[in-house]
Amino acid sequence: MSRGNNPRVSSAEVTPQRGSPSRAEPEFSTPMGEQFTTPPMVHFSPSPTPSAPTPQSSTPVALTPPSSTPDASRSNEKKPIGFSLLRNNPTGDKNDVLNFKARCLPLGKMNVGVGGPDNWNHVDQAVKDDIHDQLCKHFSFLDRSKNKVLSWVAEGLRTYRRNLRAKHFPKEAASSDILAMKERVPPNVEMPLEQWNKFLDNEAKEKKLVQRDQNKKNRAQKTDIHRLGSKSYEDLKNEWESRTKDGPDAGKDPNRSNLFLHARRDKDNKFPPHLAKTLESIEAISSQSDSSPSDDFNLENDVLTQTFGKDKRGRTRGVSSHMPKTKLQHIAPLVDELSSVKNCISSQKEHQLKTDGDVHEIKNSLGLLTNQIGKLVNFFESYRPPMPPQGYP
Repeated sequence: MSRGNNPRVSSAEVTPQRGSPSRAEPEFSTPMGEQFTTPPMVHFSPSPTPSAPTPQSSTPVALTPPSSTPDASRSNEKKPIGFSLLRNNPTGDKNDVLNFKARCLPLGKMNVGVGGPDNWNHVDQAVKDDIHDQLCKHFSFLDRSKNKVLSWVAEGLRTYRRNLRAKHFPKEAASSDILAMKERVPPNVEMPLEQWNKFLDNEAKEKKLVQRDQNKKNRAQKTDIHRLGSKSYEDLKNEWESRTKDGPDAGKDPNRSNLFLHARRDKDNKFPPHLAKTLESIEAISSQSDSSPSDDFNLENDVLTQTFGKDKRGRTRGVSSHMPKTKLQHIAPLVDELSSVKNCISSQKEHQLKTDGDVHEIKNSLGLLTNQIGKLVNFFESYRPPMPPQGYP
């Protein structure tokens, strides 16, 4: 049997290319003493399946040019914004939330004005409705979230006025000192002169001066101050794992007492000296008791209530300074249900990841098996039995 009789092997595959370095093939001996060389390995490649010809249509096809902005459709859509239960923080996509917050203050300055009413309840309802309608052009809210949406506009105005007072008012400013600043808008402040004058008139009122003095006195008496800065307990709860990875609170649950204690640690994870003994005793008691998400709403006899007494009206230690106890107890069943749903989703994700890993491993095994089969096919296709010697029966 000669090599040319095999239709599967072409001359291009057997003959080495010109200019390629020659390679000595291993020699083998038959039982009769005849030597021969092994043929080169032939790689098996399946012949491509011929595709059916595409019929030519006589009607010209109109081609639509591709859009230069693939996300152009999303930019025109209304972004969904929700609000958390405890602190009414906006929730949703990070960029959408930042965009929502960035639009609140300009709308408040344009429709209400920096020199407008200090109390948001005194703002005309038609103005509030107009602000809400303008925000609804860019975002989608639930119908019951209107007051939460407008509260962020009011908060933006309140924060902007407070920053103006801190930056441009002299310390211990009297009414005459404030009124002397009229008719001259400070540099780097984008505001019409009329609004600036109205703002100064409101701040120079006797009622506002008395209120600021009383707030300073109350602030001086407060010794239990958390160290979270502008972040809330809810923000701390969401960042609990990353913030407590290497500290003394690592591995603890973010319940009410642990959040309260962590918020009062300094950069060295130490408590303030005047509260060290009290907070350390609270830490020892809370570490010995098991807690669940619903325990944050049983405020009648927990460790914080036993130590500091009942929470004042409109606030709850370790939860929020804007959340009364009655509202917390009202939403306790919802939080328990939400916690169970989150656990169910996390378990499903773990199961899905495990399934994906098994599928990936099976695909890898099939790929290796296919490769081995291909090598065997190449070997048998290229194998040629030795030629018998002349005169051998």
